[in-house]
Amino acid sequence: MLWRVISTENRQTGMFLLPNNNRIGLSPSDSGTKAPGAGRFLRTGLFHWGRQVGLRVSSRFACMVLVVAVFTTIPIGATSAGDLDVAIGLVLKMNEAAAQSQKRVDKIADQTGDIHAEYRTVQQQIIALNQYNEQTQKLVDNQEQVIASLERQIGDVTNIGRGVTPLMMDMVDSLGKFIELDVPFLMEERRGRVERLKLLLDNPSVTEAERYRQIMEAYQIENEFGRTIEAFPGKLQTEGAMAREVEFLRIGRIALIYRTIDGSEMKAWNQQQRIWEPLSASYRSSVKQGFRIAQKQAAPDLFPIPIPAAEGAAQ
Repeated sequence: MLWRVISTENRQTGMFLLPNNNRIGLSPSDSGTKAPGAGRFLRTGLFHWGRQVGLRVSSRFACMVLVVAVFTTIPIGATSAGDLDVAIGLVLKMNEAAAQSQKRVDKIADQTGDIHAEYRTVQQQIIALNQYNEQTQKLVDNQEQVIASLERQIGDVTNIGRGVTPLMMDMVDSLGKFIELDVPFLMEERRGRVERLKLLLDNPSVTEAERYRQIMEAYQIENEFGRTIEAFPGKLQTEGAMAREVEFLRIGRIALIYRTIDGSEMKAWNQQQRIWEPLSASYRSSVKQGFRIAQKQAAPDLFPIPIPAAEGAAQ
């Protein structure tokens, strides 16, 4: 029997003659079954021939290198070139079909790889979204707790307002009494501030917070008076005399002095007796220096002024 082998690697052909009764592979009588198909018949004959010549023909070899055997039951001498060309053409068509099949397999493999990569990417996104949702849920829970706390506080605003309003009224009244009993400086300005606070308490369009803020601001202003030195012009009204234009010198709350415009008269306020007392001429230079310091015309410095002794200090 004649074999014609064609290799797809180098397109070389070879002729092989196998002594097996002019048949390749197993005959139907050998297998006990129906004759196999062309492809199976060829593979069976190829493996059978390999065992006869002492070679090992694997399926891997059959897949990588396509070997086509063209066989015939006609003796070698009777085999024509035309028959071999027809067989070779058939094999080439089979090779082309196999190549197309391989391309389709490669394409499917690439698509499978892309789908797998996309699947892994989606899985990672799902994990990230789950973590984000967990963290967001914690924030939402905390915000809900804050909202609940604010709602409770809003519910308590009415009760708080009922307690704060009487307190603010007492604060305004106490501030007015304090100003009347304090050293008499800038009385018109300070009394006007108290009156505005009283009107503020009666204004329904002003919130409790704004009322409280302005009351505390007035207290802060009064507190600052005790830590500063100030010179300012003003009118002095005394009993039995007309109001006069004078200059006042305030040193905290411990001393309040005035002098006339021409400097001919100087007096200091006695807080215990609540009267103006004349100053001796020895304090003239000290008072003048105090005015210059208060008006930012001289650097801060020490100077003597008369300060009434506190009640009970001599005891």
